[in-house]
Amino acid sequence: MVVSLTKLSPSLGYLFGGNVHPPEYYREAVEKFNETAYEAQDYSDGSLLLLDACDAQWRQYCEVLGCDPKNVWSLSRVQLLRLLYNFFDWSLNQKVGKDGRKRRGTRKSSSLSTYWKVFRLVFERATGDKLEPKLNRRMHKVLRDLSKKHDLSDQRRANRCMTIEDLKEQIETTISTTKKSFRLGELRILAVLFLLLLAPAGARPTSILRLRFGDIRLALVKDPEGGPHNILIRFTLAFTKTYLGVKDAKTFPLPETLADPSLLLNPHIFLLGILFRHRAFRATSLNSPAQLANLDIHPEERSYLCRSRTI
Repeated sequence: MVVSLTKLSPSLGYLFGGNVHPPEYYREAVEKFNETAYEAQDYSDGSLLLLDACDAQWRQYCEVLGCDPKNVWSLSRVQLLRLLYNFFDWSLNQKVGKDGRKRRGTRKSSSLSTYWKVFRLVFERATGDKLEPKLNRRMHKVLRDLSKKHDLSDQRRANRCMTIEDLKEQIETTISTTKKSFRLGELRILAVLFLLLLAPAGARPTSILRLRFGDIRLALVKDPEGGPHNILIRFTLAFTKTYLGVKDAKTFPLPETLADPSLLLNPHIFLLGILFRHRAFRATSLNSPAQLANLDIHPEERSYLCRSRTI
């Protein structure tokens, strides 16, 4: 084993022409490099669940045919097309799933197309290669024929709209309902805050659920007309599909709307309540709305940042 002398003494680095390690270190590193760790594709946890479920169903289908799933991938294009057609036909005919539970079934052709895309990823994960383009084109015709055979709808699902009145009613129900019990009353507030943060964040529910105190910035901003200082809250979503690498974090502002006739739609009320409840600010004395109102901004500054804890 090659040991770097700079680990023993940093002053010995000059022995290798100013480099940290000798040439033998890199020769050994090339020989012992394990490339298998970089061959696999990275997928999110949700994608892995879809891939594993599709792979399990493919293995079940191969078991019905009495063939080895590993040997199927090496079949010719014609043989594989025959298997794929009947696999999706078999899958659409399955009415009972795991543990005898009734399956929801596939009702739309778009769902069948999505399942085919998942299957292609299963094929790529198993073989390390993409499916042949010619076979992929033929499968599009197969999917159209299967959609007609099983009478699948080609109409897309209409997006359900939610008005402000609907949101207000849902928040009122969440706060006051007795039909749903919460272990802590604070969980009701967090449920409401989750709904209010979805709109400015562009509907990124997972990122909002991972929001930490350190991702929230609260600042006092001077009123141009000389009135009370305005409260500006920004939050940064740092957990957006990080499995593909770190992305630029996006920061979203929450404007203060205290003049709104319904404070139920004001995220400031709920978010500040959570911050004060957990003493989230670095200044331990800042733990109530009154203390926040007493803060002032230096005459030469336009704003004052109230820093929160990093957790």
